[in-house]
Amino acid sequence: MILTLEEIRQSLLDAAVDTGFHIFWGAPHSFQGPTLHWNRMRKPEIESFLALAKAEGITTLFVDWDVLSQKDLDWVHSLSPGDYETETQVDLALLVPNMGKIGRITAGYFKEGVCHIYEHTTPWFDELLKLEETTRREGPE
Repeated sequence: MILTLEEIRQSLLDAAVDTGFHIFWGAPHSFQGPTLHWNRMRKPEIESFLALAKAEGITTLFVDWDVLSQKDLDWVHSLSPGDYETETQVDLALLVPNMGKIGRITAGYFKEGVCHIYEHTTPWFDELLKLEETTRREGPE
């Protein structure tokens, strides 16, 4: 059974509480220091990531998620072809059915100056992130 990001988010929050972590609501999406990303292809379940954090003595996790909003869609719709690289254009028809859904979940912790991140994104949200990175106009806040 394939879980939705809403179900994965709830599983993350339940497991974090059950394991005794404190939650910092937010994530360092623009962190410039050393970062380690959890390989979800090898170990997809969040419980393994949390077990490692606990074994390393971590007590506080950061947790955040991004929901596709009307503001995001309006921003994409407002772009003209000169605002982005041609190959990064996003098809609104791909985004519209996902409005109000979670597109990215981020959890992690810092240890000795290194940011350890578990992140899960949907393919449609990856496309939106790629557009934000390559556009010449600032994305939605």
